[in-house]
Amino acid sequence: MKRAVLAALLAAPLAAALFACSSTSGPKPADLPRIEHAAKVRSVWSASVGDGERFVFTPSLADGSVFTAAHDGTVTRLDAASGRRLWRVSAGTQLSAGAGTDGNIVAVANEDGDVVALDAKTGERRWGARVSSEVIAAPAVAGCISARRPR
Repeated sequence: MKRAVLAALLAAPLAAALFACSSTSGPKPADLPRIEHAAKVRSVWSASVGDGERFVFTPSLADGSVFTAAHDGTVTRLDAASGRRLWRVSAGTQLSAGAGTDGNIVAVANEDGDVVALDAKTGERRWGARVSSEVIAAPAVAGCISARRPR
C-alpha cells in the first residue's frame, strides 16, 4: 500500500512535467529573410578520393591543400586551387574519420583508437599512437601536436 501511494506521488509531478513539455505554446521561430541577391555557386573541381562506408569523412584545408581520408585507409593531399593530386598514401589501417591537419601534420584514426600522423608535405608516416576509445571525428591537430593520451 505504501508503495502504491509513493508511486502515485512520484508519478503525478512527472506526468505534469511531461505534459508541460509537450505544449505548443512555446516561442515561435522567426521568419527567414528573403535573399535578394543570392550568390552564384559553381564547382571549380571535384575528385574521387574513396568511400566512407558508414562513417562521415570531412576534408581539411591547410596551406593551399585539401587533405582527405577514406575508409580503406587511403589519405590524399590535393591542390586546393586545381584539385591535382599531390600525394596519396595508405595509413595501413581502415579509417573511421576524416583527416585533421595544421599544415605540418595530417592525423587520421580508426574505430579501434589507432591514430596515425603523416607528414603533410610528403605523406610519410611520422608516428602512431592509440587513444582510449574509438575515433569518429577528424583528429584535432595544432602546432604539430595532436591531442592524444599517453600510454
